Formats: sequence, C-alpha cells, structure tokens
Amino acid sequence: FRKILVGAGYSIDTVESGREALGLVQKHKYDFVYTDLKMSEMDGLDVVKGVKHYSPASDVVVITGYATIESAVNAMKWGAMDYVQKPFTEDELVEFTKKCLFRRQDRQHKRLSSTVRVATTDRPPAHEFGLPGGVFISPGHVWANVTVPGMVRVGLDDFARKMIGRIDALELPAKGATIKKGEHLFSVRQGERVAVFHAPISGHVHELNAELPNRLDWLAHRPYEHGWVCSMQPEHLADELGQLYIGERAAAWYQSEIVRLQEMLGAAHEKDQASTAPTRELVEGQLEGADDTTWSKFTQAFLQA
Repeated sequence: FRKILVGAGYSIDTVESGREALGLVQKHKYDFVYTDLKMSEMDGLDVVKGVKHYSPASDVVVITGYATIESAVNAMKWGAMDYVQKPFTEDELVEFTKKCLFRRQDRQHKRLSSTVRVATTDRPPAHEFGLPGGVFISPGHVWANVTVPGMVRVGLDDFARKMIGRIDALELPAKGATIKKGEHLFSVRQGERVAVFHAPISGHVHELNAELPNRLDWLAHRPYEHGWVCSMQPEHLADELGQLYIGERAAAWYQSEIVRLQEMLGAAHEKDQASTAPTRELVEGQLEGADDTTWSKFTQAFLQA
C-alpha cells in the first residue's frame, strides 16, 4: 500500500495500530488517513472518530472487504470521506486516491470563512460573506437598496446565495402587484426544490429585471448592479426600514446567522451520527448536497421574513 502511493508521488507515514495513527494525527497535519476497518486493539470506526476529533480537517478513507461494506458506510456517517474495497489493483488505488484529492481540493476551494466583510464594490468577496455598504438586509435574507426617486430595489443576499449554491431558475413577481411586507415576492429553484423569498417592505412592484432569469450568473458576480430582482414603490418605507439591518447591526446579525446555521447542521449530523463536532464548516453551495429535510429546515429557519 505504502509502496504504491509513494510511487505515485505521495508522502506517506505508516503505523501498525489505530492508537499509533491517532498519536501521529495529534502531532502532524495530514490530508488523508487510510485505515482498515478490521484491526486488533482499536477498530477502524474508532480511528475515524478519533481523527475527526483531533484533526477535523483531515479526510479519512476506510479500507474494507466485501463483508464489511455496511460498516464502511456507517464509518462515512461518522465523517469518513469514502471507502475503497479490497482487493484492488495498483492503478485502481492510485486513481481512487486521485479522485479523493480532487474532492478535497474542490471542498477547500468552496470553503467559506465565518468572516463578514462589508463590500465596497458590487462584487461580493470570495470565501467570505459579504454585506453591501449602505444596503438594508431583511430577516429573510433579501437585500433592499433605496434608489432615486424613492424606489427600492431588492434581491437575495450573499448568505442565501452562497448557501443555496446552484440556482437553476428564478421566478419573478408580477409587475404591478401589491405585496405586503413578509409576503411571497420571488423564488429560486434548484432541481425540483424551491426557496421562497419574502418582501422586505410593503409596496407595488414597479419594475422587473426581465434579463435576470436568463443571466443567473449575475446573482453571484454582480448582484447589486445587475442581480436585482425587482424594484418596488414603497408604501410604508420610513416605518419598515427600521425593521431591517444595516451597517454594524447587519454585520453582527450576519455573524449570528452563521453560528445558527452551523449549529443547525451540527445538530442534524449528530442526530444521524454523522459528526461528533458541535459545528460544521460552511462551504459555498452547502445545500446542493443536502437532503430535502435539510433544505426545508433552512428555508423555514432562515428565509422567513
């Protein structure tokens, strides 16, 4: 095993037991830990749990025979990245490891810091959550920008977009419609799943961004200049703006939303025995790989006005 991966260009440390492996993990940083499931003294499942406790950033790969595939799947629930089934050829092991490395690099590229940065340009910061300067944010993660002459442009904020990830379609409101604060304003679709966004203010839909459904990339790259959904003529602007977040208050609220989402995801995984950690790192497109239950919990907990 060591000879194969060293020959493929990887730097490898090997040990004889799970306890030795956990000892090394506490002293050094590893991208991957490969462990057999069937070992004396400490089995592979305990190694998985230990690695994810001492070094959450390390990915664990389980080596298994046919009779232990069910146990390997159970190990993945505790945080293992994947499993490789014995017997395998040299080429199969190298190709499998290469795929695991690509998956790790892709996840790291999408990883989001819990930092909240006030954006001074139309482009949100990469790998962080961005708040546009001078723009209001609703509790349902819709931004609202007061424009001349007193109209309000709205769109989905950076938190919602980065958590949802891929957006396949966007449904605009009806032009001329009168919508009360907290009512359905627009929605986005990912596959068969829908996320509804609610009006941050009351008013009439004055103008639609008719190009946006055909240029969904604007939501990610130019959200405040080109990625607005509609413009509203407000009815009670002075009263309702006070119920929205802006500036330092918005940044503090964003921070609390990040923690709340981490706790929600951590609780869901603890229930499924998928993680021993109280929180989880956030990645862009967090909900793309989530099940329908998690999607529903997110929309109910974070997108309600």
